[in-house]
Amino acid sequence: MARFPSLPETPHLGDVFKSFGRGIWPLTEFHDIVLRGESDWTIAERKMLALYVSGINACSFCHDTHKMLAPDDWLFAPL
Repeated sequence: MARFPSLPETPHLGDVFKSFGRGIWPLTEFHDIVLRGESDWTIAERKMLALYVSGINACSFCHDTHKMLAPDDWLFAPL
């Protein structure tokens, strides 16, 4: 279900990029800093954070993507 009237009923990430183009680059830069910048957290811990946040946000596209890229031995609860 779309949360914004400007998006289709079942939006894909590409639809968000098209509709909110001005805000995408700052968001992706922030994403890269959080997930790849200097940190006391390991890359695996940051991936778990991304998986958790996408689950809380009920974003199945992001959650499924982060889940697919996670190690096999992680345990997952469904959205």
